[in-house]
Amino acid sequence: MIAREGMSREALYVGLTRGRDANHAYVVTESGHSEIHLADDPPTGRQILEAVLRSPSSEASATNMLRRLQAEHLLSLSRAGHWPPAPDAEATRPTSAAGPHRPPRPPGLTR
Repeated sequence: MIAREGMSREALYVGLTRGRDANHAYVVTESGHSEIHLADDPPTGRQILEAVLRSPSSEASATNMLRRLQAEHLLSLSRAGHWPPAPDAEATRPTSAAGPHRPPRPPGLTR
């Protein structure tokens, strides 16, 4: 696999985990310009690989996004003085025969 500046770590991972017999990375150390160093010396292979490992390209998963949004919402409620809920808020929550957090079973359904 050819590793180069600007590559994402996910692309490097995929390229280095698909070989049957061996996996090798050949790092391009000379190019027309360098994003890592503006000096005359080109970056070393290690510097390029370290930069690649610091550069994710994937979006956050839906689960992580939901957790982050929930945490932000709870934090805003807390700052506004609305969280945690008042102790009597749980007692006023509607309940059913199935339990406090389960919806009632539709008529005619049996297990």
